[in-house]
Amino acid sequence: MKKLISAMLASVFIFTAGCDNVTVSKGGLSVDDVIMSVSENGPAATGNKFQRGVPIFIKLTVKGIKQADDAQVWVQQDLEVKGPDGAAVLNKENMVDLHSKAPEGTNLVTVKNDLSLPADAPVGAYEASISVRDKISGGTTKTTIKFTVEG
Repeated sequence: MKKLISAMLASVFIFTAGCDNVTVSKGGLSVDDVIMSVSENGPAATGNKFQRGVPIFIKLTVKGIKQADDAQVWVQQDLEVKGPDGAAVLNKENMVDLHSKAPEGTNLVTVKNDLSLPADAPVGAYEASISVRDKISGGTTKTTIKFTVEG
């Protein structure tokens, strides 16, 4: 019975590590290619370290998206950022609400986020949690990314 439960959990949750991020998924969604940068289109920040007051962007690819019969995809995303003291400094529900037609057969979308912090944000270690929902399939994925704000 324990082996069966372990196998079931392994098929429901996917854990990946890299760039100090962890992803938990169910329903076929997964997160790949997480890039943090100081501009919307990159390049990636070295070591996920940012100077206080600069813009911070996260770009990620969500795989396993389902299309409706009319080729529509519908993806929603929430964002929460915790500061050095563990308290939430940013919390945005439905920060992304992408509902559009996609090329037939598409099973992935790229999502870009501006999570810029206030210019006086404290220096230290931060953690951004991004939750993505595929409104068509019901699948979800949550990725947590660590980054540092330096003075």
